[in-house]
Amino acid sequence: MHDILADSYEAEGESMNSAVDESLKVFTKDIHPETGEWIIPEDEIKKRLDLRKKRIFTIDPKTAKDLDDALSVEQIEGSIYEIGVHIADVSYFVQ
Repeated sequence: MHDILADSYEAEGESMNSAVDESLKVFTKDIHPETGEWIIPEDEIKKRLDLRKKRIFTIDPKTAKDLDDALSVEQIEGSIYEIGVHIADVSYFVQ
């Protein structure tokens, strides 16, 4: 979980829920308090392409109501990199 947080959201030793900007706290209700991982039902995960092992970071501002725009960078070989542009389906979080 900590890989997706920028320094501006988290200080050393601070829990994610206490560091997240007030506008983003709506997303923290489904975060395991000890591991900091999202709690998402297995059946929901099976419906989607699981990219949790990739380093993907949001480009949305901290005032965003949803964190659905992101980029990723992966070294393919030597000086060849893949740049991923991710527009998330946030329907799981929208009620």
